[in-house]
Amino acid sequence: MSLKILLVSRMNADFERWVSLADYLYDKMEVHMFHARDLERLENPAMHAVLDECGVEIKTYANFSFFHRIFLWLNTIARDYSSHILWRLGQIFKKIGQRQLKTKLYNYLDKLNPDVLFITPYPEMEESGYEGLCYCHEWFVDNDRYVISADHGSMIYVPKNSLVEINQYIHWFFSSSEMYAKRVVGRDLRNSAMNIGDLKNSIAFMSKLKSYYRKICDGRTVALFIPSDINVNVKHWNFTLQMVDKLLNHEEIDNIIVKAHPNSTYLSLSKALPQDPKVKFIYTEYNSCEICFEADIVISHPSSVLIDALSLDSRVYLVDSIAEWDVIHCYRELDLLALSFSEWLEVESIFDLPFSFNSEALKKFAYNYALHGENRETVYRFLLENCSPQSASFLEDVS
Repeated sequence: MSLKILLVSRMNADFERWVSLADYLYDKMEVHMFHARDLERLENPAMHAVLDECGVEIKTYANFSFFHRIFLWLNTIARDYSSHILWRLGQIFKKIGQRQLKTKLYNYLDKLNPDVLFITPYPEMEESGYEGLCYCHEWFVDNDRYVISADHGSMIYVPKNSLVEINQYIHWFFSSSEMYAKRVVGRDLRNSAMNIGDLKNSIAFMSKLKSYYRKICDGRTVALFIPSDINVNVKHWNFTLQMVDKLLNHEEIDNIIVKAHPNSTYLSLSKALPQDPKVKFIYTEYNSCEICFEADIVISHPSSVLIDALSLDSRVYLVDSIAEWDVIHCYRELDLLALSFSEWLEVESIFDLPFSFNSEALKKFAYNYALHGENRETVYRFLLENCSPQSASFLEDVS
């Protein structure tokens, strides 16, 4: 009997990784997806195209609640027409729907009757916005099912001497780096966290995505990825504006893409950028991987974008901006050219910068040296060996 898998996402990062896993498992097991938030921020046509190809539909609460669908409809109109009255009316329908959330989700899960839940860590607090994920987790615990959690991907730097405490009732945890795996603790973990690398960076999956990426612009393009603290970190703010001004002076550059972090407050920066047709400010309209694939050169602060860009064969350079942080700088193993703020502002010709990286370190962080770069096979084998309905090893040590 085939396992029935439910992949529950709460943000774009875990959504992408679960799509990768769905792409690998859909013809081997029964795969379903549920997004604990509304889909508005998942503007990622490439990922949705993969799901369509696999025949996997991603559900949201709107699929189960008439009142929530009304809320979304009113919310859209309120945004389009800047109507506070329609927004407030929408909140009434949202509250009615929220009162039914647990019942509706439990009814869905009772009918689906899944065997294995995949989730990422979530905040356990009231009105966190992740109640849908929390209720899914509760159903699996109440029904004695398998619960597997994973981090949000490419943890290429981690705090020193710190432990990462995960949610209760997690039986196995997949980490994206060995350093992160050593720091994961959980009351109900049956084994130590297991390092599998980043599921999104499976070589086969990254190759498949290329055919779905959209064209963003024509000509030689430099992409500058900015960190999430851009509105509160004066050094980052000033460097971004100065760097864009410098790039505008390079005649050989046709496009400068400034990519905001999806969790940043971006409006003030977008208004502060030069109003020049060369400068393209992007928030969530295009996925980070689409931008890395489009760009001739990618410049980024320490981020999982480094791994994405290298996996897509982009030339990548590092803004060495967190040297003073009390963290373990795993990303330094990539041996990318790393320049300080002042050094970047002194570069004469960006296309003349030397480019190289440690390919072994990329294999380590992208997919943990998996055979043929296919770390999704590791997850598949794990499920077969430890989560089969015929197996009695669910609560046994599998190390």
